Amino acid sequence: MRFVIKLAIFTGLLSLLFSVSVFSQTILNSFSSPGPEPRGLAWDGTFLWCAEYSSGRIYKLDPLTGDKQGSFSFPLQSDFGGITWGSDGQIWVANGSYIYEIDPTSGDTLSNFSCPGG
Repeated sequence: MRFVIKLAIFTGLLSLLFSVSVFSQTILNSFSSPGPEPRGLAWDGTFLWCAEYSSGRIYKLDPLTGDKQGSFSFPLQSDFGGITWGSDGQIWVANGSYIYEIDPTSGDTLSNFSCPGG
């Protein structure tokens, strides 16, 4: 079985999301961001999650087409950006002061704690 390692990178300047091969350093796919200010990306093994600042939303995207599979508002209209998919099946989002655990189905905040130095 051959494994292809990919790296998702994005540029907010063009509002495009790119899938890039780590080995060949070639662009495998690209599509428009769901908004003009993508601030963070996370991969859950099936979908790509994009924290989009100007809309204050987190989008669930099809990684091949960029089609929106769902979205929800981030609980606080603050400078969020860091996003990751946890081994617990939750989305973790950071802003300048807090880290939030978010249910990816409902968009509900499950917990939060202050960032060191935040």
